[in-house]
Amino acid sequence: MDTSKFLDHVEADEELSYAGLDADARTVIIHHKTTQADWSVGAGAVKDNEWETIRAILYGEREPNVLKHMTRIVGYYSSIRNWNKSKIAELADRRKGNYAIPEA
Repeated sequence: MDTSKFLDHVEADEELSYAGLDADARTVIIHHKTTQADWSVGAGAVKDNEWETIRAILYGEREPNVLKHMTRIVGYYSSIRNWNKSKIAELADRRKGNYAIPEA
């Protein structure tokens, strides 16, 4: 969906209002009148989702998909959300920065 259609949906909704752009002008800030919550909705989220999906998130009817962490361990950037325990442990070991080879 394009941004203008998204803003039309927001204006037509009695509970939501347009509150402006964030500091870098990459996300639209939407205010929920009843809960007094403000949501930042990125242009990519608007482009990639239907209004019903975005509305359900703004109303708290479903959880948003938020990127928690990204790493480049495997040679490209990827989310760690679906990693198994051993891969997450490898990430923790790499964060320590202990790359020395122990002497025998």
